[in-house]
Amino acid sequence: YDCDELCLRCDQAYHYMKTSILTCYRHFGFDGLYIDFAWPGQAICTDSSHHHEQELFNFYDYFRMIRELRKTIGHDAIMIGHGGSIMVSSDFVEGFDGCLTGEGQKDMAPETIGVQNGNAPTLWTFHRRKQDTFRSASSMAGIIREGITPHVGLGILGKSIIATLDPAHTPPYIALWQMWRAFPVHEATYYNYLTEKVVTLNNDEVTYSLYVTKSKQMLLIICNGGGSYAEKMFSVGVNIQLDMEKLALPDTMSCYKMSGNTYETFRIAQQEPCHNGMIHVEEIGIHEFIGFILSEDEPPEEMVQLEMYLENRFERLAGIYSSKMKRLKECDQLLKQFEKSKSNNQPMEADKLMTRRVAE
Repeated sequence: YDCDELCLRCDQAYHYMKTSILTCYRHFGFDGLYIDFAWPGQAICTDSSHHHEQELFNFYDYFRMIRELRKTIGHDAIMIGHGGSIMVSSDFVEGFDGCLTGEGQKDMAPETIGVQNGNAPTLWTFHRRKQDTFRSASSMAGIIREGITPHVGLGILGKSIIATLDPAHTPPYIALWQMWRAFPVHEATYYNYLTEKVVTLNNDEVTYSLYVTKSKQMLLIICNGGGSYAEKMFSVGVNIQLDMEKLALPDTMSCYKMSGNTYETFRIAQQEPCHNGMIHVEEIGIHEFIGFILSEDEPPEEMVQLEMYLENRFERLAGIYSSKMKRLKECDQLLKQFEKSKSNNQPMEADKLMTRRVAE
């Protein structure tokens, strides 16, 4: 479990692990792979030659490894992911035929396990020790660049708690979820900086994710990560050029813009048609993210349904805030009882402390 030596951004380590798995798979004639990925005990890497942030175990290469393994063994083989306590992203990574929830979920309530659906990784990096890196406004550009879909309700040692009760809760994630929710991402091919280049931006501080379906629809999400250019400019925009020929998409498409980085302000508006894959964004603030849905004909049904859902959001918000305040007061009382139990040398059990905090 020496993290520096087993970091998957290290070419030698990546090649060794991939080759070892496939050699064993072929030698014994297995019909598939069952993957329970164990992160190194320290969960950090300090080797500067791996080209990622210091003291951070790079997880994107795990996704890359899974996709390459699936491509090699073919779609007739079976790939099953194992969900543990701290990291359950293997349940959802592209390429798995199914998942078996593991030790971290064995004691959870049915409604908690019920949140595990769709193509949504729940990353161990949501652990509070990594809050600044993965759960802050500045992390959005990296999340969009890497194509990670974080779940807002999970991330405290496998316990699924209500997002609004999570001390590390990041409201923009809920707005980002609306963008994925407005598009059939489960049917799409994904493009980013590591794939074939089909997106060109004239601002290097802006990152992107692109999802394209066979039904000639696309979802583009961009985010201004900030930097020296943004900091010295009064207002920053970006020009986006999509390679419509490589994407096999028509030159003219309907365009819908999604903006607003909180649930309350999230909105969808139809724009002028997109011609020849060119999109101009007049202004994008530091850490702001904006989504675009392009469609040859009608917009995705998912977007239409989301618009209908959002129409009544403000009527629902009153009840949401009322319930949140009630739960917060209950949690305050539980914490008082917890402190009192410690002083009496009779600590409260963890499950009792988590009462009314687990996911609904």
